[in-house]
Amino acid sequence: MNISNKLYHSIAVAIGSSYVFYAINFSGQLLLARLLSPEDFGVMALVLAVMGMVDLIVGFSIPMAYIQKKETATLFESASTLSLIVGALPVIISVVLYYPLSIYYNEKVALYTFIISLSKPFYAMGNIVIAKMEKNLKFGKSYILRGVALSISLVIAVLMAYFGYEEKSLIARELLSGIFLYVIARYYLGSNISLVYKLEELKDLLAYSLKMLFSRAAELIYFKVPILVIASLYGTVTLGYFSQAFYLASLASTALNPITEKVAFVFYSHSNNDGKNNRKDFRVIALASLVVALPISFILFVFPKEILSFLYGEKWLGSSLYLQYLACFGLLLPLFNNLKSYFYSLGKNSFVAFSYMVGFIVSILFISLGRVEFAFGVSILISLVVLYAKK
Repeated sequence: MNISNKLYHSIAVAIGSSYVFYAINFSGQLLLARLLSPEDFGVMALVLAVMGMVDLIVGFSIPMAYIQKKETATLFESASTLSLIVGALPVIISVVLYYPLSIYYNEKVALYTFIISLSKPFYAMGNIVIAKMEKNLKFGKSYILRGVALSISLVIAVLMAYFGYEEKSLIARELLSGIFLYVIARYYLGSNISLVYKLEELKDLLAYSLKMLFSRAAELIYFKVPILVIASLYGTVTLGYFSQAFYLASLASTALNPITEKVAFVFYSHSNNDGKNNRKDFRVIALASLVVALPISFILFVFPKEILSFLYGEKWLGSSLYLQYLACFGLLLPLFNNLKSYFYSLGKNSFVAFSYMVGFIVSILFISLGRVEFAFGVSILISLVVLYAKK
């Protein structure tokens, strides 16, 4: 089977294995939106944005480094050891930041940030097992494991919300999904994850991760800092409306992530010495992204109030303006993610970082001018144009 046929097969497997879990998680999100308030989601968005700033400090991409490196007898163990170290750093940082966060925001935000940080070591170890499967093109199994972990944590969150735990249910969902991912991945592996390592392999993995650091940092800045600015300027209720509009507008991108980020990156990496196949695969994925995202974005743009009323209820109509203009963002994000994976596979991470930073400046400008609804749509368009100019 040639590389293109393997690509098409892997796309089919990734979509098929993730579809059921995607539907489950979307249904759960609708239940949470009906049970909780915009304020609850605003608090959660703020905490995740703060956590994103912590991730910015330790944004090492160990799974991507592991996928890129040639397999050896000890590479997985070395990657596991490094993942555990990196995963523990957010816990330490959140402890250091606890008092400053409690002063600048409030003690609840500081506490929730610390609680979510506890999931990071579990995510790190679970993700390295997932990376091992994806490196061997076992996308179906990797998405089943990840989907099961997310679905179990979602069910618990919905039950907590039903019994009146408000934003605590959202915090629990984030914490438990990391724990369940590790437990399930560890069970699948069938043996202990040995923390032996070779120093040279640690250095190689860390060197690749450091190359990714600037682009990953730029990505976190692009997505998380505007959230912090919205919360500071307009409050958590407005942030709650915006965050759920953002979620709905990103549905097409979320559905396409198995293709545009996971499958695309692995196959571009496998075929980066074959320019013809690489370009063909890129065009196929870009076309598939448009076919999926265009009708969804069009419907969101034309019927934002009707969609919000039907899915979330009348209390969420304050999101309608944001949803209408974020529809453009939802259309362009899958195209950007595909192009990002292409540049990552070639090691041209600086181009991705530059495009993110240009988009970030644009989004902050619109938010500062009081036009929050335009921020991400215009910025992702400019970022996409920047990357295409570099291609």
